[in-house]
Amino acid sequence: MILKSSSVPVELGVDVTWFNTWNESQPLANVASHGRNTAGTGTPIAVDEYGDPISDFSMYIYEGNNPGGLGGGGGAQYGEHLCSFNGSASSITGGTITDINYDSGLNKTTFKYTTDHAGNSQIVLTGTKRTFGSEINTGVTNFKMMRPGHVESDFLNSLFTSVIEPFSCFRTGQNWDDYTYDVETPLWANRAKPDGLFMGGIKTNGAAAWETLIKMANDLEIDLWICIPAIADETYLTKLFQTFMYGSDGNEPYTSIQESPVWSPLAQERKVYFEIGNEIWNSIAPYGYITNLMDTLAQAEVTDGDANHYLYPGSSYNFWYGVRRRVGYLTVQASNVCRSIVGDSNMMTRFRPVISGQAANSYIGNLSLSYIRCVYGGYDWYDDWLGDHFPGHYKNLVYAEDGVTENSFGIAARPINYYIYGYAVAPYINGEDISGLETYYNAHTIGWMNNAIALANDIGISPMCYEGGIETYTSYTDEGIDGIIENELNYWFSHGGGLFCYYSLVGNNGSGLVPDLTRQNPDDWPKFKAVRNVAGLT
Repeated sequence: MILKSSSVPVELGVDVTWFNTWNESQPLANVASHGRNTAGTGTPIAVDEYGDPISDFSMYIYEGNNPGGLGGGGGAQYGEHLCSFNGSASSITGGTITDINYDSGLNKTTFKYTTDHAGNSQIVLTGTKRTFGSEINTGVTNFKMMRPGHVESDFLNSLFTSVIEPFSCFRTGQNWDDYTYDVETPLWANRAKPDGLFMGGIKTNGAAAWETLIKMANDLEIDLWICIPAIADETYLTKLFQTFMYGSDGNEPYTSIQESPVWSPLAQERKVYFEIGNEIWNSIAPYGYITNLMDTLAQAEVTDGDANHYLYPGSSYNFWYGVRRRVGYLTVQASNVCRSIVGDSNMMTRFRPVISGQAANSYIGNLSLSYIRCVYGGYDWYDDWLGDHFPGHYKNLVYAEDGVTENSFGIAARPINYYIYGYAVAPYINGEDISGLETYYNAHTIGWMNNAIALANDIGISPMCYEGGIETYTSYTDEGIDGIIENELNYWFSHGGGLFCYYSLVGNNGSGLVPDLTRQNPDDWPKFKAVRNVAGLT
């Protein structure tokens, strides 16, 4: 947490979005970690349990207009990439390949890769052998392609780290794990692996391994906000939280503290915020796949006896009740699994479950919160209705020590802040010019922030923003744009708001704090200067 000179607490975070070949953020020094598995025809290449290819393969490194640095305008990838892998290959093509050398004693190949354009860049390895005595076409391991100016031991892209200083947290809400918005149950074995290739995705999107995100938080010394696949089962949740608590060997999590873990757990002084999915109300693809699936699954559960009480007393079923009450149930489930692994003392202090909702329609978020209060707390539907419509009228129940008092569902009655740390919204600002942005902010954004803060405070959890800022206004240099951002952030924090994650760090569509870092100093971009001012760094 950074304190402004006014002593108003400021918790300022930022969304990093996708880990893939075409997004502008590109946080990792090893370009191959962002690569996309293609085999040239789009057919995925099989990998082993650590994510390394087990046959010849090709991989997209950069796609579209992304120059492989941060942003779309400047050629940060131009120059030599120092590359290496364990094993050998009879042919390496793509870009300009020079200085190929194979050390049989180390079973290690090194070479240099250079690209001189900002379009699609691909690398192809054929005749691969994992060891000196392996059969042909058996793949390689530990493939690295270091960005210009980086060496094999570097983990983070120096351009990325240069813009992190104002922030105490980064969010990966659109870390597309090929499951975050898919309708198939995620298997732990199929997730992105920290030592392997293809975090850029088997599909068109991409995801970072959980271990990679943990190491980013540890190395940057800031907190982390993740979105858990919405249909993750208890096994996946257990392994996820074990990884955060104890670390992993790159494949499976440890189940106790290790003296020398291969991949370290989240540092003791770091926090992780977690929510189920991302915007499970949005109907636009790909979000809508999961939104509709929640309704389908909730209806099936109701037909099968309503074990999770979606039709709690006083309610009836409709689409939004099913979707958002199931989100409430899944969040409680994840919270409980997490608590069983990390213990009571770490819950809400280091491990923080979050419910997100629409800024413009608090009804959506409150459907999940109301469900948790009624089914897992001690409210009945009428008490909860009064609270929804008349803030300050929630019944103040006395919960027995250890929550042994059962409610009408036979569930130990606990306050909502036993399960949930915060309620988050995305108070965006839109407009076609500076005057329009100011008008929109005064007419809409301020009210949305007030509503979110009031709702969260009324039920005893932290008000938060999972996204926010100027959404689609494409100019980065207009006079006055910095003042609009400062006004929003200062208003939020001065009125009791908690963590605010700006969307996003880098992007040339108007939402990014900077369009790229390759053309000028980031401090010269007005929006980035605004967050530095709010963070007390200028």
